[in-house]
Amino acid sequence: TIQMLTNMEMRLERYLADADTMPAAFVAEEEKRLERDRRAKQRIVNLELEKIAAEERRAKSIAKANEPVKKRTGKPLMTRSLPPSRKKKEGLTEKLDPEVEELNRFLAM
Repeated sequence: TIQMLTNMEMRLERYLADADTMPAAFVAEEEKRLERDRRAKQRIVNLELEKIAAEERRAKSIAKANEPVKKRTGKPLMTRSLPPSRKKKEGLTEKLDPEVEELNRFLAM
């Protein structure tokens, strides 16, 4: 395995040396072209995978639609009732001004 790795490393170094001698514009164009081709292939593979997944989902939904309806057995579930509402105390919430309070005490005599 080490021999295979050294062979690959030597080949890679040779290719990089060859790329250094080529014109930079040509190397850039080739890299762009290879990247475009790679993306196009990946796009095709992804579309195929999506088609397969969609077909599986469709088959699953058809199988579920063709199944007989399950009847519920047993006691039906009861809905929860609302808690009783509490009455608000009106006397504690009302605060009077000190002047109004004094006037009420005066008039109450």
